[in-house]
This record gives sequence, C-alpha cells and structure tokens, in this order.
Amino acid sequence: MCSFSAFLGNVDIISAELWAIHKACYLCMLRSFFIGKDIHIVSDSRTAVAWVNDEGFGNLKLVSLIYEIRSILRVLGSTSVIHNLRTSNSYADSLAKRGVSLNGEIVEWGEEF
Repeated sequence: MCSFSAFLGNVDIISAELWAIHKACYLCMLRSFFIGKDIHIVSDSRTAVAWVNDEGFGNLKLVSLIYEIRSILRVLGSTSVIHNLRTSNSYADSLAKRGVSLNGEIVEWGEEF
C-alpha cells in the first residue's frame, strides 16, 4: 500500500480529488511491479471516480487531467478506480488534512513494496 499527501494550494475539491487519483496512477506506473496487477485506487469523491471511469464529466478545465488518468489506467491494465465514502475512510481524511500543512509532498510505501 502507498499513501501520499501534498499541499495543492487553493483548488476546488474535485481538482484535488482528481490530482490524488492521478498521483496514485502515476506512482503505480513508476513501479513496473504493479503493471497488469489487480490494483484498486480508492477515492471518496463519487464525481471524480465517475469522471475517471468515463461516465461523463462537466468541468472542461479538467479534461486533460482526466484523459491523462485514463491513459495511465490503460497502461496499468487491470487497475481500477473505485469510490469509498470518506466516513468509512478516516485514514484518507487524515492524509488530506496533513497535506494542508506541507510544503511539497510526502510519499510513503508499505514495507512489502
């Protein structure tokens, strides 16, 4: 498992969620071990997950980011982006709060990777 947190500045919540999905995809792609593996990237944003999973999108300024995420997902193979409510994911909530106080970003891999 990998966790990461970063300060993004003043961005809307959908942009932040899509950045996080993109970062997760990118980190998986950097480690060739993950290509073709059954990986689940979890987001608490129903809208961001729907947009990434090609269920339409309503924000044209995010089109290139969404297409880049979709492109990375194709390279990864069986990686999926799924929705999980934030109320059941206190760890993700703590990472989001942690990012507000950062200057840069932190990426932490579990010991098995």
